[in-house]
Amino acid sequence: MLSYAIGWSKGIGDYMGLTDETYEFWMADTQKEKIKQLLEEIPPMGKVLDVACGPGFLEELVNEKVRKNIIAFDVNKEYVTKVKEKFPEVTVLEGDGNEMNFPPRSFDTVYAIDIIHLLEVENFLERVKEVLKPEGIFVLTIFCNEHNFEEKSEWLKEIVSGWEITNEFLVKSKNEWDFCLVLKPTV
Repeated sequence: MLSYAIGWSKGIGDYMGLTDETYEFWMADTQKEKIKQLLEEIPPMGKVLDVACGPGFLEELVNEKVRKNIIAFDVNKEYVTKVKEKFPEVTVLEGDGNEMNFPPRSFDTVYAIDIIHLLEVENFLERVKEVLKPEGIFVLTIFCNEHNFEEKSEWLKEIVSGWEITNEFLVKSKNEWDFCLVLKPTV
């Protein structure tokens, strides 16, 4: 089995050897373009958890009514502060996706956008199963391109073997793609 997961407890800029500001500048348009397409395909419903929300791209692309039902969660203190200031209606918490401590069955929709390769995969997927309502959906993405799409999409499907895949699709920006899975927990 291929492994992209490495574990992580810093900001994305630290991981990539960039400042977070450089990452945001470099990737903002790309991420927003992909997230916009993702939200058109799978709009948030009910209580939403945005794991590793970063600078709040998802929160920026939804309306205020939806934002009031989002818990944005990130390990990076600067992103937590930034999202709180920019979107006061969003509940923003600092924490590691590997150590989510939300009550069981708390969320209708969980988004994990371009983050799975930085988490302890098995632990994270178990945590999501715990916090997701039985009829909830888990939207999981991994970035890719025409050169590694097949390899990364196969890896993503392999790691979610304990989940029901209800939809899979590709969103593309001019710089990068995201392979997306929509998942439901199996009983």
